[in-house]
Amino acid sequence: GATPEYVVEGDAVSALIDGTPVGLAVVRPPVEDPEVRPVTLRVDPAWQRRGIGTRLLVDAARLANAMGASEMC
Repeated sequence: GATPEYVVEGDAVSALIDGTPVGLAVVRPPVEDPEVRPVTLRVDPAWQRRGIGTRLLVDAARLANAMGASEMC
């Protein structure tokens, strides 16, 4: 029943439980189109199905938008 803390650092958003990372979303540099940013998303299997991935994806979308992206892939 622990509630994750979400921390944005640079191009990444981490989900932490008692200081231990359980999820990570990283907004990558554009490959071809400068308005499209790839995103890598991982959640520890023990912490899946609790909304952590959804929250990381939403926060990554906000971060990508702040970096000038109009799309993520």
